[in-house]
Amino acid sequence: MDDPKNVVTAAKQLKNGDTIDVEGDHLVVFHFCEAYGQVVVDAVSSVSARRFELHYAPDTRISVL
Repeated sequence: MDDPKNVVTAAKQLKNGDTIDVEGDHLVVFHFCEAYGQVVVDAVSSVSARRFELHYAPDTRISVL
């Protein structure tokens, strides 16, 4: 498993249009913000066009909605 602090640092460097890999699916970032101590990334799957909201916190990835 990735070090959670490194994951949060990497998430903070994302920009609109960047592609990230989540469990084998390529997601295109379209919105990024920080709220309540979490990094929140909105992304769309390049394969299925499904929308994902990824929440990261310094201690762990909280959820993928």
